[in-house]
Order: sequence, then structure tokens, then C-alpha cells
Amino acid sequence: MDYRKGLRVSKIVFFSGVGVWLLGIAIGAIIHALAVIMVSAVLCLGIMFVGIYLATKWVRCPHCGGSLMLGGLIPGSLPNYCPHCGENL
Repeated sequence: MDYRKGLRVSKIVFFSGVGVWLLGIAIGAIIHALAVIMVSAVLCLGIMFVGIYLATKWVRCPHCGGSLMLGGLIPGSLPNYCPHCGENL
């Protein structure tokens, strides 16, 4: 998979986890169920970890294979040059 598509997919998965959590909070507040909020928080963390895992596998330099994630974080945008080999992306 292309590193640009990989970044896009990992961001979608990561922020879907946040959406699940917010939806769980809203439903839990409406029906006054703390269990719904807790389950949504666990699901949120799982989905977010999947997004981070996908980013570590797919967001890599096409030249040297070095990670484009600075400090293990999903980047907001891709750099112009690889931080490892210096090649133009």
C-alpha cells in the first residue's frame, strides 16, 4: 500500500475510535448506563491502537523503509523529505 493511502486509512481508523467513544458517551448519558460508557471507552482504545498499528506498518518511506511517524505518533501531514535517508517523498 502506498504511504499516502496508509496514512489516510490509519487516520480514518484512529478517529473512528474517537467517534465510537463519543457515541457511547452520548448513549450512556441518555439511558444513564455507566457500563455503556465503559464498553465504548474500551472499544475506542482498541480501535485507536489498530489505527496506530496500521500507521506503523504502512506509513514508511518508499526508498529506505524508514518510519515516517515522528515519535510514534500518526503525523498530521507527511514531510517533504524522509527523516532517515533524506530522499524526496
